[in-house]
Amino acid sequence: METRTMYRVEKFLPSECPKCRARFIQEGHDYSRLLGDIVDGRKRIRPLVGYTIIVCSHCENMTARLNLEDWQLGDRNKAEALLEQGFVNLQEVKAVGSMAREYHAVHMKMPCIRVEGLEYDDLQEPHPIVRAANYDGLGDNHE
Repeated sequence: METRTMYRVEKFLPSECPKCRARFIQEGHDYSRLLGDIVDGRKRIRPLVGYTIIVCSHCENMTARLNLEDWQLGDRNKAEALLEQGFVNLQEVKAVGSMAREYHAVHMKMPCIRVEGLEYDDLQEPHPIVRAANYDGLGDNHE
C-alpha cells in the first residue's frame, strides 16, 4: 500500500475569534476542535452536520466553524502558496492507500457568490462580506 507525505491546508469561517479577535491560523496553537462532551462521566461525540465547534486557545470562547474548502498536496511549496490566499492550518500528514493523492474539496459555496470574510457590528454580530463572483469593485454604474 502506497504511503506519501502530504500537506493539508484549509479555509473556514470565522477566520478569527468573535470574542477576542485572535486569528485562527494553526490548530493546536490558536484553536482546538471540540470533539465531544462528558455526560454522566462518559465522553460522548457530538453529532454535528455541516459545522464543527472550535475553542479559542486565547480566551476559551466556543465558536461554530463553517468549513469552506481544503487542499491536500504533495508539494509543500504549493501548500505554502495557498497560505497567501487565505488558507490556514498547514499540516504535514502521512496519507495511505486511496488517500495518498492530491485533492481539493469545496465544502460550502454559493453560486455566483464569493465570501471575502466577516465584518462585525459593534464587535458583536458577524456578517459575511459577500460579492458577486464577477465583482470588480467599481459598483453598478460604470461603463
